[in-house]
Amino acid sequence: YDAAAPIFVALPFDRVVADEMLMAIARCSHIGRTFLVRPHPMTRAEVFAGGNIHLASRSLREHAAVSAVLYAATSVGLEALVAQLPTLRYRPRSGLALNILPPGIDVPTTDLQSLPDTLMKLQQPLSVDRGVIFAAPDIDIWRSHLKAA
Repeated sequence: YDAAAPIFVALPFDRVVADEMLMAIARCSHIGRTFLVRPHPMTRAEVFAGGNIHLASRSLREHAAVSAVLYAATSVGLEALVAQLPTLRYRPRSGLALNILPPGIDVPTTDLQSLPDTLMKLQQPLSVDRGVIFAAPDIDIWRSHLKAA
């Protein structure tokens, strides 16, 4: 985490939602922040880089530092929370973006209109207990499956 680093934008598989997110960050040029945009790995989203918007060629965890993560309907939001990064869930006006977070774990939400203001007020999240999200492996099941192979 670095408050001065770029904001990582994880685009979803849904092209309509991804396009709306790109429009939203394009409207944020006046806040003086840089955005690293990562298309969903199963799409070929066109990202028009320039000014404060850059194409991210690496995944979130491969970046030395980011200041925040903006996501919609992708597991990158959960990854960001576990890494204790400021995280925003994008809610599109153009459709539904599934909330991939487990019950009881909430993050601030934003949309096309509120994104600039929300980014200016974003704070680092509270620590998320990994044990609440990820179950411990059942060693006996793993052993039985590995022996069968």
